[in-house]
Amino acid sequence: MQKGNRIQIEIPASLRAVYSNFALIIHTSSEFFVDFAQILPGIPKTQVHTRVVMSPTHAKLLYKALGENLDQYEAKHGPIEVPPSLADQLFGGLKPPEVSQENNEPNNE
Repeated sequence: MQKGNRIQIEIPASLRAVYSNFALIIHTSSEFFVDFAQILPGIPKTQVHTRVVMSPTHAKLLYKALGENLDQYEAKHGPIEVPPSLADQLFGGLKPPEVSQENNEPNNE
């Protein structure tokens, strides 16, 4: 697309907005997959409700646009506080076993 050209984007009134508080991102050499879901407190299972597939180029453009929008949001509303991750909450107190220098095996004393 040449600079200065604009794409007209229509958002249908019937378009359903979906809330997500969880995203799983995976990729192949040619595509990125972003799966969206809702995690509810006290419920240990969820289901993906939306999958977005895009090229690496579009994933990079989305990354850049999201970063720019987050910067604008924080400039206007202040920093976004990020809570500890679920992994930190579940496993933050665990330490890996110490490895013996002699035989490179875990020391389970």
